[in-house]
Amino acid sequence: MEGKVVNENFNEFGGVARIGTVAKNLIENYEMALDAKDGVIGIRTGFEQLDAIIQGFQRKNLILLCGRPGIGKTSFIVNVSNNICKNNHSILYFSLGLSTAQLAKRVLANTCEFPNSIFESGKLSDKVIGKIEEVSKRDFYIYENVKITLSELKSQCIKLKQANKLDLVIIDDLQSISFNDNRLRLGRYSYKDEEWDKLSLELKSFARDLDVPIVVITQFFNREEDKSIFKPDDSDTLNILVQDSDVVLFMLQNTLNENQNYIDLHIIKNLNGNTNIIKYKYNNNNSEFIEEKYH
Repeated sequence: MEGKVVNENFNEFGGVARIGTVAKNLIENYEMALDAKDGVIGIRTGFEQLDAIIQGFQRKNLILLCGRPGIGKTSFIVNVSNNICKNNHSILYFSLGLSTAQLAKRVLANTCEFPNSIFESGKLSDKVIGKIEEVSKRDFYIYENVKITLSELKSQCIKLKQANKLDLVIIDDLQSISFNDNRLRLGRYSYKDEEWDKLSLELKSFARDLDVPIVVITQFFNREEDKSIFKPDDSDTLNILVQDSDVVLFMLQNTLNENQNYIDLHIIKNLNGNTNIIKYKYNNNNSEFIEEKYH
């Protein structure tokens, strides 16, 4: 039942749906939640507390993951991607910052539980090679480009969707998407709020059309020196993105544990349930995130 949420069918009368149709689907989804383990009806992220709060990555949802540069956004979503692929789901990962090789190293190191540096050491044991070959069989697709137009992104998604090979889309990162075919990049210093608004709405609409969750990673530069406080310079842009997203996750440094690398994941918006804060311990050796237990 996991990840198989009933379609809302909002196009019953050219975009208008009778409330009875919607209510019927809501009841069916509720019954599915009762049948599902822990009530999680979306695609499980592999993190128990996160899944319990947002009910997994749900179809048609636009999910925003953001934080300052270097906080570990890509590493976190690599952890999530590996957990999802283990359950035989298909992922299309738009890597607009890292090369395919760089991202693949992180994915393999994390899922196979060996150091990121092993590929540079020149010493790959038969055990390591065996694990890599096992991971290579998964439906994890990587699209590499330093910048991409929205139409190109949609085209790649539709191809995999038509081949029945698409359960989740990840865009890393939003700043590298161009809205139009003239490649007028919406960079960190050249965007306009109306363009962000357009792009955000397009992605939200596309998630509904594809009937899969879309996770968008983006970064903002902090006005505060304290890494545990998030006050972005681009607050207007952030408000636009938050408004259009179904789930919004902020990654912040936890400064209460000086001897350990801890990250706080703030769920600041969740149309599927409550908001909360989850603490993670980060292992820089293999980019592993470990969810802290309930207190």
